[in-house]
Amino acid sequence: LRTGDVPRLLTAAARGWRLHRTLLLRPRPLLQLADAVPAPWRAEARTNLVLDLGPNYAELERGYSRSLRKRLRRAAPAELSPCPPALVTDTYRANLGAKTGLREHHYATIARLAAALPGHCHRLDDADGLLAAGFFPRLAGRTLNLFCATTPHGARHGGMARILDALVRRDRGPGRSLDFEGSRIPGVYDFFRSFGAAHEDYLALSLGL
Repeated sequence: LRTGDVPRLLTAAARGWRLHRTLLLRPRPLLQLADAVPAPWRAEARTNLVLDLGPNYAELERGYSRSLRKRLRRAAPAELSPCPPALVTDTYRANLGAKTGLREHHYATIARLAAALPGHCHRLDDADGLLAAGFFPRLAGRTLNLFCATTPHGARHGGMARILDALVRRDRGPGRSLDFEGSRIPGVYDFFRSFGAAHEDYLALSLGL
């Protein structure tokens, strides 16, 4: 993508979009691209956290923070398995919905995406029940941590860390990566960084119509 392509891309996109949409552009230099964005589009540089899954698991685990390694090694065995999208949205709604302020149309959007990409919803269980459930689409070698929540049992027993570690184990291989999607919340950001994830800059372009 060249700088001169940006206005043409956004003009073409706007013709077919009636609601708020966001485009994610990852080429560099980002500031040069941002300067080329025409009104009424808004440009903002953001950062994702991405873990290269090319190395073997032992090497990846060495990149985890010491406290994360300790928690995972103390955890009881757990099993990652496919689940219906409804379990993911229900788990999120019950345990994070009030905190995040998501509305029913947000859950409906996730349900439509999951229906379009079957087989990408998974749950993690230990002997005492459900720890976490999430929608983790895999596209072009990249696993996306798109929508995930823990149960109260999972919150007490490291469910989020354990399901992400299970994804690392499952999806490890040359040319593959785990995209944590980044976060502006310091605690969440630090948690994702504890897996050894590296920064990946991108340009978020938004338009309200």
